[in-house]
Amino acid sequence: MPTLYRFAPIVLPAMLVAFACTSERPADSKDDTSSEVGDGDGDPGDGDGDPGDGDGDPGDEIPELWSNQPHDGDPQLLPGELEALEAANHALTLDLYHALRNGQAAGEGFSISTYSIHSAFGMLYGGTTDPARTEIAQTLHFDLADDRQHVALNWLDAQFQSRNIPAVDDEIDAVEFATANAVWALDDLASGVSDAYLDLLALHYDVGVKLGDFDAQPEAEREVINDWVSTQTRDLIPELFPEGSIDTFTTLVLVNALYLKGPWYEPFSYTEAWDFTGLDNQVIPIEMMRNPGMSSAGFHVDPDYTIVDLPLRGNELELIVIMPEDFTAFEDSLDGAKLAAVLNSLDGGLLDLRMPMFNLEASFGLLEELEALGMVAPFSDVTSFDSIHEELNVIQTVVHKTVIRVDEDGLEAAAATGVGGDGDGDGDPPQPTVVVVDKPFLVAIRDRPTGTLLFFGRVLDPSL
Repeated sequence: MPTLYRFAPIVLPAMLVAFACTSERPADSKDDTSSEVGDGDGDPGDGDGDPGDGDGDPGDEIPELWSNQPHDGDPQLLPGELEALEAANHALTLDLYHALRNGQAAGEGFSISTYSIHSAFGMLYGGTTDPARTEIAQTLHFDLADDRQHVALNWLDAQFQSRNIPAVDDEIDAVEFATANAVWALDDLASGVSDAYLDLLALHYDVGVKLGDFDAQPEAEREVINDWVSTQTRDLIPELFPEGSIDTFTTLVLVNALYLKGPWYEPFSYTEAWDFTGLDNQVIPIEMMRNPGMSSAGFHVDPDYTIVDLPLRGNELELIVIMPEDFTAFEDSLDGAKLAAVLNSLDGGLLDLRMPMFNLEASFGLLEELEALGMVAPFSDVTSFDSIHEELNVIQTVVHKTVIRVDEDGLEAAAATGVGGDGDGDGDPPQPTVVVVDKPFLVAIRDRPTGTLLFFGRVLDPSL
């Protein structure tokens, strides 16, 4: 039976920068139809996010269905929708975090990217019928009406593209933030793909539907898709789909990728050897970064936790570290209200900060977790995706991968120079608050203006 593969694959390195390519639609478009087949060259909606698109991109020369519907390049939110987006992002983040820490990731450090999952499922949601549509909306907290969910996701992408900042000569590194979406369908199904679905993809996601020969060469198509993901993530995720995950029954693959990189607003001054105490009280030797006079970081020291936020260049993207006094008890009680209260407790001041360098990689299949959260019909009801194509079956696999790399220069091994601040010279200089992150902590990467948690996870052993 034909199988619909639905993946929310995510490529997310810690703080990096992105840009999306914008060139023209395929030149051989046909004005008398609502969709068209292009060769994939120079298409602005191929979701590549690659400034060099059309030159060595694995998506080049792939036949692709395109709507003649223009992309909405200036989406606008209605009153209250930004708050709804932030609430949905935080709610699904905590739902999946708790499911994974008590399941696949028990006793391990890991991270997830709810934004990437929302984006990938957003494309699928647009072609889903009830009861699957209602279950997706409830499970993923898609609370906006009708097409507003797609408008909102498009708006978020536009906001993130504006976070890019060019490098300054060889002295200050760029901030890069790129998102990319892609949809592949079995080439035999090309004539039956819904025009309304192609219109939705073009209008809100700026993508078409790439055509793959899954029934004759599934392994070759898997390599093409993995190459596309690797390109979007700057090789941080070289293989999203493992061998055998795409086979002769595959009919549809949906992918979202995110890449973020940038230098700290204020770099760390040096690193030193330090001891980190794990959950089992084991002492772990680590490399600890230090800045004894950091003025740009927000922080708050509470009897139950310490929180620090470290902005990247531009002050719109930040790494957040939450170190509980009792890690297990804090995790067990972490809900939306508590997370909001902790994040809202951030304040300013002079900080003497020691924080570990760390690499955090995670790979999950999320099908069971999503089913447990209430998304059942998309994995069992063969009519769920008739609005895309009547021969699509059910979701078989959901794959999610994340990578976060943090060092003294910035996120993801970026060489960067920051600017430090001193006192104003009046009276005695203020004494910094000392914060030492030397035991297990929660970590988040947040877009400040939208409140979006791009990544959320935990670090139990920074030495891994």
